[in-house]
Amino acid sequence: AINTMVARWRADGGRDAAMRMLRAVATANQLSERRQFDSDDVDAALASHPRLLELWRTVASEGSIPPIKTLSAASSEGGRAKFQFQHLSFQEALFCQVRAAACESKRSKLCVSLTAFV
Repeated sequence: AINTMVARWRADGGRDAAMRMLRAVATANQLSERRQFDSDDVDAALASHPRLLELWRTVASEGSIPPIKTLSAASSEGGRAKFQFQHLSFQEALFCQVRAAACESKRSKLCVSLTAFV
């Protein structure tokens, strides 16, 4: 569902960058155990990916970012914009994609043996 949503949203191109951007934000949220996040959290999640941060800022200024829900806009008094994924399952699915890729490449601490839980 999320791949289709992003493909429709970025039909003009840029689907891969949009997916990487969303995965980075979702992963930061999952690791921080948060559902709602603000523009500072996005800046931190995308800090090592300046092109993805630029993409976020561009699409956020144009309007909505599927599958993100804007809870409150940034205020002129310096208040940060607040967001959440439309469904927690979207955030979880994107995080699982990152974790699966990390486990496949065996290059990340995100890869933990789950055989004890099977």
